Amino acid sequence: MGALKALKAERRARVEQRHQENRVHVTVLAKNAVWALDFAEPWDLVDGRFGDLIAIRDLASRQQLAWEPVGDQTDVTAMATLRKLF
Repeated sequence: MGALKALKAERRARVEQRHQENRVHVTVLAKNAVWALDFAEPWDLVDGRFGDLIAIRDLASRQQLAWEPVGDQTDVTAMATLRKLF
């Protein structure tokens, strides 16, 4: 195993151990029953103007429903993005 892979594996093991008590296991069988939503901050502005990203994923199908630049990380932005999916 290369040095970089070893460091990566070691770090992952430490992170998993540290967050073990926060882990929740969810089994979703029906598509579109449970979606996960998260915001992210890119290293640089997207299209020169967006400082945030929103990701929405269907947990059963593991399909990425949305992954797009947004202007902020608010509930209004989340709801607007969700409405686009219907």
